[in-house]
Amino acid sequence: MCCKLVIPTGAECGGISLYWRPADYGRAGRTYIAWCLAAVSPPVLAGYLFDMTRAYGTAVLIAAGANVAGMAMALTMPRRAWRERG
Repeated sequence: MCCKLVIPTGAECGGISLYWRPADYGRAGRTYIAWCLAAVSPPVLAGYLFDMTRAYGTAVLIAAGANVAGMAMALTMPRRAWRERG
């Protein structure tokens, strides 16, 4: 479990330093807060939807839509970091 937490966090710290200037590092904190909320809310939402409908179909469709939206947002990131443009 420790490796699951350490490796992605280290990779993201490297990404933060490449894509954001030091003056914008505070934005990364808000990103982590959003990430934590995104990790906690789906199981609760899926459980609630299952209790209401007795099926996971709606929860799966919502998850699929969120994944597609996340991929679309990731595609808007610049291919080259600000430090590489120099």
